[in-house]
Amino acid sequence: MHGIVIGRDIMTLEFDAFEAWIRDQARGCMERSEIDEFCVGEMDFDSGEYTFQDLTVQAQWVAWQAASKMFRHALNESCKLQSHYAELLNMHDGGQRIGFANGQAWMDRLRECDSSR
Repeated sequence: MHGIVIGRDIMTLEFDAFEAWIRDQARGCMERSEIDEFCVGEMDFDSGEYTFQDLTVQAQWVAWQAASKMFRHALNESCKLQSHYAELLNMHDGGQRIGFANGQAWMDRLRECDSSR
């Protein structure tokens, strides 16, 4: 996954990562034209939903989205817990630990640290 964003912004990134995954999984057993047919679908621009014509690929897409949603939720909950402990430890020893409001704030900080290297 390319980022943790709740809402439509992540859908394009998730779709791109999912399509790349599907293409990679099928590469050894299918021709490129067959893979292209697997990845055909329709985008509902009002809702942002993408529906694959192939039912197997559509089922994988639904599972991918569910796993991504669970990951975002788990990351947000983990950040809440981390922030609480950072606050407690800072009160205990006067430290300057950083707490993160949510998973997006944590991912932003990771990107910031990576870019400063």
